Amino acid sequence: MDSNYPEVTLALTSLVVDAADRVRREGVTVTPKAGLKQFELGGSQLNVPEFESLNGELLYCAVTEGVDNPTIRSYLDSVLAFASGGGELSRSWAKIRTDIGCYCTTEAELLQGFASATEQLSREEGLRLVRHCCDRLEAQVKILSQHSSETALEASINDTAYPFPSS
Repeated sequence: MDSNYPEVTLALTSLVVDAADRVRREGVTVTPKAGLKQFELGGSQLNVPEFESLNGELLYCAVTEGVDNPTIRSYLDSVLAFASGGGELSRSWAKIRTDIGCYCTTEAELLQGFASATEQLSREEGLRLVRHCCDRLEAQVKILSQHSSETALEASINDTAYPFPSS
């Protein structure tokens, strides 16, 4: 999460807040379960993966394959489904999850500009990528400094895409 642009971090923060609000509002009891890899709601009981799984297998899958891993995608889908209460995704969450069910992280977005995730970059291309990312980060920080976080998130969502500049 720490290597994402503010727009992604704000959307994920909104998701966590909405999930916690639902737990409080509906009086849901949260119970960690061994072997569970996603959220499972039954009545007022929310079963979640235990910490050992989150810190073990799920973390390993997230670090090695990221959102392309089916286990991670299923976990994220279950968190979104719980936080949204089965309703439509908010605009901020829609920024994270595309219409085709993919999750758009900063890394995933940047990797789309390359033929391979292991592609070697020249020094010039690497510096161009760094400048591009810094410019985008500065633009988002500027929006945040001028508006509330909710307004800034909306502005970021409505902003045009920032594709990686081609050679």
